[in-house]
Amino acid sequence: MSIRRQCRDGEYFSICPDVCHSIEPVTETYSLISTCIPGNNNIFGELDIIKKEIIGNPQLEISVAEMSQKVNISSYHLIRKFSNENGLTPHKFQMQCRIRRSQELLREGYKVTDVAQMVGFCDQSHLDRVFRKQVGITPEEYVKSAILYNAE
Repeated sequence: MSIRRQCRDGEYFSICPDVCHSIEPVTETYSLISTCIPGNNNIFGELDIIKKEIIGNPQLEISVAEMSQKVNISSYHLIRKFSNENGLTPHKFQMQCRIRRSQELLREGYKVTDVAQMVGFCDQSHLDRVFRKQVGITPEEYVKSAILYNAE
């Protein structure tokens, strides 16, 4: 199922971290396409423990080995099962949650350097790379677009 919605210039939107999706730039501007990836309806799967921990504390550095111990399966099986259930590897899911949290903090007025540390990135350049890859713009451009949106 693909949902297409056109946003106005400067408008932003949120997608829950546990909804599988992809976001792709349409043009060189800030236009994006979001595609929801259907998943199974097993809400109470054994990997929900890990998902809840990542969503609740995206800044924590949790290794795949630690995650696999929590659910008593091998690291390789964990990655395969998590990817099948969620459409993302545990690491990519954690990066997505970090970016979502950083968007919230940037909208609240925190500086980009502070946000990088608060959400668990080692430095601002790491946040910039991951943010641009996932959102399509840099954190600074995101702040400017959020300020313009709130001014209207």
